[in-house]
Amino acid sequence: PIPVAVIQHGGLPAPKPGELMYKSLPMDHPCILFAFHGLGCNEEETLELLRPLKFPYNLVSVRGPLKPPFQAPGYMFYESFNKNGTIILPRNNELRRIQSLKGTARSLIHRMFTRFVAAGYDPSRFVVIGFGNGGIAALDAAMSYPKRIS
Repeated sequence: PIPVAVIQHGGLPAPKPGELMYKSLPMDHPCILFAFHGLGCNEEETLELLRPLKFPYNLVSVRGPLKPPFQAPGYMFYESFNKNGTIILPRNNELRRIQSLKGTARSLIHRMFTRFVAAGYDPSRFVVIGFGNGGIAALDAAMSYPKRIS
């Protein structure tokens, strides 16, 4: 299962994290906002950050599929550290982060979007947002699936 937490606009009851019911979100809302957290955070922290939004939406907050090294808290969407725990710096020819982004985050997002479309949701109403590590995953999703994201 894809680890997510869902909040419906107005604080309506929603499935517990990891138990997303794809048909539980109202079909007539203007958008489904897919939110991606930063490095070391989780899907519940993103819910709290975005709860004050004042437009009609359904929020799907997605947990990154990878754990940081050395028992660090939270999750991440792509590999960000060397084996010794130092950050992978963005340099010319540094492909590890890009390959990890394509192999983990993009795969997760593709599966999630496919399930929502199969459940009858209009992909033109999909909106992505994120910060830090999740912001890069959100940008990659927007560039990789331009016909699925408004």
